[in-house]
Amino acid sequence: MRNSKVKELAALEGRSVKDILISLYERHGSQTAVAYELGVSQSRLSQLIKENQLKEKRILVLQEQLS
Repeated sequence: MRNSKVKELAALEGRSVKDILISLYERHGSQTAVAYELGVSQSRLSQLIKENQLKEKRILVLQEQLS
């Protein structure tokens, strides 16, 4: 699933990519499991997390919330 596929999924569900990443990470708790569910590599998931201004902690949060 390429980035365009992730965006297609977001459009289908009527949610942003950011919201989907956050909810999947909350459900699965690891990048490996989220990447598997999305059908992307772990490195691609890391890129998506960064592109959406998220940072991995115990859960995904906006970087600006950490300041």
